[in-house]
Amino acid sequence: MTLKAQHCPWTWLFGFGIIAALALVLIGVPTQAQPAKTLTKEDIVALQTKYEADLAAAKKAGLDKKFSPDYFAKADEYAVKGAAALKAGKLLEAREDYGKARWELPALPPDFPENIARVIGNVKLRHNHTVHALSYSPDGKKLASAGQDGKVIIWDAETGRELLSYTGHKGEAVRAVAFSPDGKMIASAADKDIRLWSPDDGKDIRTLAGHKDFINSVAFSANSLFVGSGGNDNLVRIHEAATGTLKNTLEGHAGMINAVAFSPDAHWLASVDGKGMARIWDANNNYAVHRAMQTHTKSITSVAFSSDNASFATGSVDHSAKLYDISTFAEKQKFEGHPKPVNALAFNKDGRTLATGSSDNTIRLWDVKSGQTFRTFRGHGGEVRAIVFNPDSSTLASASIDETVRLWDMGNAEQHRDLATHKDTHEDAVWTAVFSPNDGGKTLVSASKDKTVKIWDAATGEVLKTLKGHKSAVTCAVYSPDGEHIASGAGDTMVKLWNAKTGAEEKNFEGHKLAVTAVAFTGDGKYIVSGAADKLVRIWDVKTGKEHKTLTGHHSVVTTVAASEDGKTVASGSGDGAVKLWIVAEGKEQKTFQAHNGSVSQVAFNKDATRLATGGIDQLIKVWFLTGDAQPLSLTGHAGPVSSVGFSNDGRLLASGGADQIVRVFDLQTKQEIHTFRGHKDWVSSVAFNPSGTSVVSSGIDKSIKIWELVGRDAGPAYGHTTGLLAVAVSPNGKFLATGAQDGLVILWDLATGKKLTGITAHAGKVTALVFTGDSKYLASAGEDKTLKLWDTTTFKGRAVEPPPSDQVPVLTSADGGKQIISWSSGSLLEVYDVATAKLVNAQTAHTNPTSALVFSADGSIAALGGKDGSIRLWDTTKKAPVAGSDFPAHQEKIIDLLLTADKKTLITTDAKGNVSVWDLATLIPVKAGVQPKPVRTWPAHQESIMAFAVSPDGKFIATAGQDNVVKVWDTQTGKEARQWDFHLPKMATHNFVRNLAFTPDSKQLATANADTSAYVLQLP
Repeated sequence: MTLKAQHCPWTWLFGFGIIAALALVLIGVPTQAQPAKTLTKEDIVALQTKYEADLAAAKKAGLDKKFSPDYFAKADEYAVKGAAALKAGKLLEAREDYGKARWELPALPPDFPENIARVIGNVKLRHNHTVHALSYSPDGKKLASAGQDGKVIIWDAETGRELLSYTGHKGEAVRAVAFSPDGKMIASAADKDIRLWSPDDGKDIRTLAGHKDFINSVAFSANSLFVGSGGNDNLVRIHEAATGTLKNTLEGHAGMINAVAFSPDAHWLASVDGKGMARIWDANNNYAVHRAMQTHTKSITSVAFSSDNASFATGSVDHSAKLYDISTFAEKQKFEGHPKPVNALAFNKDGRTLATGSSDNTIRLWDVKSGQTFRTFRGHGGEVRAIVFNPDSSTLASASIDETVRLWDMGNAEQHRDLATHKDTHEDAVWTAVFSPNDGGKTLVSASKDKTVKIWDAATGEVLKTLKGHKSAVTCAVYSPDGEHIASGAGDTMVKLWNAKTGAEEKNFEGHKLAVTAVAFTGDGKYIVSGAADKLVRIWDVKTGKEHKTLTGHHSVVTTVAASEDGKTVASGSGDGAVKLWIVAEGKEQKTFQAHNGSVSQVAFNKDATRLATGGIDQLIKVWFLTGDAQPLSLTGHAGPVSSVGFSNDGRLLASGGADQIVRVFDLQTKQEIHTFRGHKDWVSSVAFNPSGTSVVSSGIDKSIKIWELVGRDAGPAYGHTTGLLAVAVSPNGKFLATGAQDGLVILWDLATGKKLTGITAHAGKVTALVFTGDSKYLASAGEDKTLKLWDTTTFKGRAVEPPPSDQVPVLTSADGGKQIISWSSGSLLEVYDVATAKLVNAQTAHTNPTSALVFSADGSIAALGGKDGSIRLWDTTKKAPVAGSDFPAHQEKIIDLLLTADKKTLITTDAKGNVSVWDLATLIPVKAGVQPKPVRTWPAHQESIMAFAVSPDGKFIATAGQDNVVKVWDTQTGKEARQWDFHLPKMATHNFVRNLAFTPDSKQLATANADTSAYVLQLP
C-alpha cells in the first residue's frame, strides 16, 4: 500500500446500511487434522539445534559472504521469535519460526563451481526448464523433481537445500519420477528408458527397457517390488524392480498413456490415456483387466487412488476431475471449477481432500464428499504440471512450467499475528492500520472508532503510544514519508498532526465542515491532503498549519485520497464512483473518470505513479494505467464491497480487503490471486504492505489488527526474481547490479553485498535490455512491451521515453557522457534519447542490409553491425554516418554476436559454430578493395553456438557462455582460456542457463543473468 494514502469506509460511518444488506456466502470446508504426536519442548530444542548447526555450516562454507545479508538477518529474526515462543511455552509458534529460520538460510548445490564471489537472488527449488514430475521420499524428508532440463534433483524438504542432482538421462527431458516406498530407489523416465538409481549417491542400479516411444509416467507398487510405466506406445509395462525383468505388457489402450498409478494396497493398477479411457488392472490376477471405461470425452492427464483403495480419481483436459468407485466404476463425484485443463491430482493422507493442478496456473483443494473447492493456491507463473502431498499431508508440493517447485503448508499457510489480543487494544472498530515507512515496518499506526490513534510494536503487539485528542471516531491515520509524524482525520471534522516518537499533538488543521474520511501526505512531506463528507479535498501546509489549496468538484462524499510519490499529483474518489486527479501546485483538476458503479472506497498510487488502484462497492478492484491509453485491469474475487486496496513498494503485488472478511493478495504480472487470508470476523476495513512487501497488515470492524506473513514456503520465492533472468548490467561506479527478468521485473542490487535495494515491475512482459548511464545516476530498461524507461538509481522513480521505440529493443547503450541513451530496435534503426528530457533526439538507419547482431562502443559513439550475410559495418552515431572504409565480409554465415573494446581498436565476432575471431580495426580500416580481411586470431570457444558474449572494460578478457552451459573467460591477446565455470547442466538447444553477461568496471569480475532466477558474480583470475 502507498503509505501516504489512507481512507475510511464511509458507508459505515454514515450508516448507509450496506453491511446489514450484504449476504455473505463463504464456502470453507477444512480438512480434518490427523491425530499427531504431541509436540514437546524437546522437539523444539532439537529443531533449534538443527538451525544452529545449519547456520554454523552456512557460515563455515562462506555463504554469509556469497549471499545477501538479508537472508541471515531474516533467519535470525525468525530464530529470535522461535526462542521467545519456546520460552513462553508456545510450541507450535516456536516450531513454525524455527522452520522458517532454517528455510531462510541460503544453500548452494553440491556441484557448485568454484570462483563465484557472490550469488544474487534465490537458488532453491529451481530447475533450468519446465518441471514435469514430483515424488516425496517415504519419510517426507526428501523431495525429488524431474525436469525438461534433463535433471532429477533431490531437495531437503525441510530447508529447500539441493542434496543431489542426477543427470544419468544425458540431457533427455525427464517426464516421470517416483521414490520406491522403501526409500531405497528412485525410478525416473526419459525417452524410452526407465533408470533405477540410489537417492543417496545418485549411482545407477539398473535400466528398465522395453517401451518403443516416450514414457510419460512411472509408479512403484506399495511393496517396492514392481515398477509400472506407460507412454506414447499405448502400452503399460510392469518390470520387476530387483532384476529389471519385464513381467507384463498390458495392451488395450488406443491412445498414448499419460499416467499410471498403483493402489496403496498394491491390488490395483490404474492407467489412463489420451482418448479419455481409464483401465483398472488386477495385480493379484496377473494384471487382468478389472474395468475399462471412457471416463472423460477428452484426454485424461492424471490418475490417483484414495487411501482406502475404494476409489480413484482422474483429471482431464476437459477442465474437470472425477471420482469413481473402483468396484462398480460408478461416478461418485465431479470436481468442476478450473477454466483450463487439469494436469495433475493427488489425494491427501485420509482421502478426504483432493488436490488438482491446472493449466490455469492454480492448485485447488476439494472436499471429496461434497465436491466443493475450499482453497485455491495461486503463485505459479505458468501451468501446474505436477502435485504431490508429503506422507503426513502437512505439505503439498507443486511443479510448473515456470521452472520452479513450490511448497504449500496445508496447516499453517494462513497463520497470522493478532495484535488485538494484547492489552490496551482498541475498544471498537479499527478503521485503518499502516506500517511505518522508515523503520522497516517495525511499528504501525491504527485509527479506531473508539476516538484513539495507537502506535504498535509490530513484532510484539505491544501498544507503544495511545494518542488521544479527537472528539469523535478516528477514521484514518497515516505516517509521514520519513516516519516522524502521523496525520489523522476524524468525525469531529479535524485533521491532527502528531509526533510519532513522543505521541504529542503538534497541530490542528481546521476547515472541513463534515467528517474527515481520508488523509495522505505528499511525497516530500510538506503537505497533508484530506478528504471529507463535505465533498471537498483540502491541501494543508504542514509547516505553517494553514490551508494551501481547496479542491472542489466532487458531487458526493470524498471517501479517499492519495498523493503520488513525487508529490505532484493527488487522486481522490467519491461516493458517486468518480475519481479525480489533481495538480498539486496549481490546485487544478487534471482528469475525471467514472471508476466504479457506486462508491469508490480507496485509491492508491504505485511507487512511480504510473498506475492507480481503486476499490469499489461494486466488488471490483481496478488498476488504471496513467500513461498511455491501455484499458484498466479488473481483478475479481471479493464477494462483497471492496473497502481497501494497496500496492507493495515494488508494484508487483496488490492487497485488498472488504465486506467478505477476506484479505486477498494479487500478483499484478500474472493477474492471479496468490494469497487468500481468512481470519477476520467482520468487514476488513484496511490493508497495507510493510516496506519490504513481505507482510500485510489488515484492520477490521471486529476490532482486530492482523499481520499476515507472505514469506513462508507457500509464498514461493520471496527474495529476488521469480522468473528467469534475461538481462544484467553493472553501473560504471561499480556500486550497482541491475537484473531484468521474463516477468518484467527490474531489480537494483548492491554489488558489494548482494543486498536487494529496490525492485519494480518495469514492463508488461520480458525485460529485453538494461544499461546504466555513464554517471551511474540512471538505469535504462527496455521491454517486450516496446517501451524504454529511465530509472533514477537513488529514488528509482521512472520515466518512459517519448515517443517509445519503434520496436522491441535488444541492445541499449549510454552515450555523450551519460546524457543520451541509444537503442537498437527493428532492422538497423538506432534511436537516440535525451536523458534529461526523456525525448527522442534523432533516429538513424545504420544499414539497409538485414542485421543479425549489433554492439555499441563503451562511449556509444560507434555501433558495430553484424549482418545476416556475415558482413561487418561500423557506424558513427555522432556523425550519423558509416565509418569510412569499415564495411567488410567477416564470416561465411551470419554473425551471432560481436563486441568492441573500449578503445574501439579491436572487434570480436562469433559465429553459429562457437568460434571467436579477433579483428584489429587499426590495421584493417580502411578495408582495401578486393582484399579479404583476416582476423588476428580465431579459436573454437565452444563446440556449439555462443549464447552470451562480453568484453572487459580494459579489453584484456573476452567472456563467452555457450549452449554447453559453460562460461569461459579468454585472454584477448592470446586467445587462451583463462578460467571456466561449468554449471553441470545438460545441453539444450533453446534453453541455455546463462542468458547475459556483464563485466564490472574494474574488469575483475563478471556478472551472469541465469535461467533459474539468480545472478552470479564470477571472480576472474
